[in-house]
Amino acid sequence: EVFNDEEGLLVLSDTYYPGWKAFVDGEEVGILRANYNFRAISIRAGSHRVEFVYKPLSFKIGFYISIFSFLSFLAMRCLIRDRARSTKER
Repeated sequence: EVFNDEEGLLVLSDTYYPGWKAFVDGEEVGILRANYNFRAISIRAGSHRVEFVYKPLSFKIGFYISIFSFLSFLAMRCLIRDRARSTKER
């Protein structure tokens, strides 16, 4: 929660890093780089709810690669098991 009398910047002393998203009152806003290493957002005068969410693209890509790899492993295991059964039946 933020309250300010006039428009200004909210500066976080966290490290600026790609993948962060900022929301003010539910609307996404751009993140500025402050003092080269920190994150900042522009805030209008008044009372606001500010949220920072970390959603890096690398996490999504890694998640989908993991799911694909696991499903491929299961499919290969089923194929090998079926071939082994058909070989025993001959």
